[in-house]
Amino acid sequence: MKYDFSNNTIETERLLLREYTLDDVDKVVEYCNDPDMSRYMLHIPYPYKREDAINWINSHREYVEKDRLFNYAITDKDTGELLGTVSLSHNKENRNGEIGYWIGKKYWNKGYATEACKAIIQYAFEVKDYHKVYIRHLEENYASKKVIEKCGFLFEGNLKEHIYKNGKFHNILTYGLINRDFAS
Repeated sequence: MKYDFSNNTIETERLLLREYTLDDVDKVVEYCNDPDMSRYMLHIPYPYKREDAINWINSHREYVEKDRLFNYAITDKDTGELLGTVSLSHNKENRNGEIGYWIGKKYWNKGYATEACKAIIQYAFEVKDYHKVYIRHLEENYASKKVIEKCGFLFEGNLKEHIYKNGKFHNILTYGLINRDFAS
């Protein structure tokens, strides 16, 4: 894995994680407006409008400047195609953060989410010096559970009926990973 701090990018075997630009708006809207994807997302509204994508992308710079949240566009290193998002929050006081991600439906089951999550975990521990990262998913999102387990997270708990989405309450499963466990 390579970090380029001058361009704020992270490079993996197949991926380039980079900052979003307004050129990404149409793809973000396309991916987030897919009901098969949005039904599993904790914080993405449906329907997802162009204005939602513009506001979301425009908010990134402020979060980075405040060292609070890092949203990376997951792109194919060779083609530049936008595949999805991986994000990392930063709780400085507790030296931890939450990881989130989504992948456009046409790129599911290709290992992109796992590769991007592993990269952002490594970034959190090696560059940002986090003590812990954590991640959550809707209980019925079995694909996310597989990604989370492949990344080495350990199950920490079930938040019963914690999120109200699509007309019903959903359980949220929570996982964590401590820096020393990642290193070993």
